[in-house]
Amino acid sequence: MAKHDIDSAFAWNENGLEAVVDGRDTALIHLFNEEKACAYNDRIRAIEARCSLVFCTRRAGAIVAKKAYANQYLTARGIPMPEIIETADTDLPVFSNAAMGSGRRTIVAATAREIDMQRYNTRYVDTRLQFDGVTYHTMFRIQAMWGEILHAYPRARDEREKSASVHSKDTPANGPLIEYLNSELIRSRWDEVVDFTRRIGDILGPGAYAHDMIVCNQTGKMYMVESGLKFNDTPYADYIAAAAAEMPCNAIFYSGQYAVRAADLFAQAWDRARQTPVPDPAGIDL
Repeated sequence: MAKHDIDSAFAWNENGLEAVVDGRDTALIHLFNEEKACAYNDRIRAIEARCSLVFCTRRAGAIVAKKAYANQYLTARGIPMPEIIETADTDLPVFSNAAMGSGRRTIVAATAREIDMQRYNTRYVDTRLQFDGVTYHTMFRIQAMWGEILHAYPRARDEREKSASVHSKDTPANGPLIEYLNSELIRSRWDEVVDFTRRIGDILGPGAYAHDMIVCNQTGKMYMVESGLKFNDTPYADYIAAAAAEMPCNAIFYSGQYAVRAADLFAQAWDRARQTPVPDPAGIDL
């Protein structure tokens, strides 16, 4: 940030925020987590009104926090997501997840009749690919700063683990596998990935996002399964670090350039916000 002549400070409450928003051109970055909630109140709203950029907004959080609402809101605006299964009276295969939160128990069922309809249930999309004689469930994540890609990288889970839910910790430290999936899932549709990132950035507004994507192995169609507010994915880089030399597609994690690019894109986003109308950060339009 300093290379962009940006002074940085942390504040943990309203008093701290009011002390650092001192009349200079200011950007406010909210930090999100799933464990501790802080009240969003009139004092914070008044501080936001004094800033030329609010990054990672309450509005964006309200859109993506509940999976069913996010699906309905975003698909209505052209974002491809697997369709929600709203009734047990269907023969479509189902991917069932918790209605909120990440890393929760998931279920794949042949029909919705086997599933609790209070959960977040969508049509199951088969993402399995084979590499070196092993079948993997696959996905990729787009780390974005507003509508620009910071990095995009694949994840995978051995089918023998009997779960179609793919997380960073499930991804093998296998450089050739990562390179293969990067080519198949990301580079082969790079223009589509770039366009998608810009479109969802326009919808969510300024922020740092992790968009989790899947590709159907039968149709090649790309879907977003969920999105969240996130600056980096250190666990992913740590889990597969043993294969760093074999996966140039992920070199940004190990070269020191990830934070540099993030700062560059943040400065670019701030410039854009000074010139472009953005949605109210409180989400009064929702």
